[in-house]
Amino acid sequence: MNDLTQAPTPNPHGGVSTRSGVASTERPAFGLPGIPVFLIWLLLCGLTIWTFVARQPLLSVPLILAVIFMVVGFFIVQPNQGTLITLFGRYVGTERRNGLYWTNP
Repeated sequence: MNDLTQAPTPNPHGGVSTRSGVASTERPAFGLPGIPVFLIWLLLCGLTIWTFVARQPLLSVPLILAVIFMVVGFFIVQPNQGTLITLFGRYVGTERRNGLYWTNP
């Protein structure tokens, strides 16, 4: 029996074999619904603008960094398509549900 007909065995690389020609398993990705996270992001943007207007730089800088961190994690999956999620080049999972999602960038 060759390697392509056998089910892959989990290893430290997350179930993906380091050898070429060996099948790998698909895993569901972690994705939060995008609309609630987008509303939280909008509130965070408003709070950031308010701290900027109130001249509170100690609060403004971490909030700006949080806003940038959050906006990078949004992605859209079109109907009948999937999105591959990677972390530092390593496969994390596949999101197949269509819609707007947020994942930890």
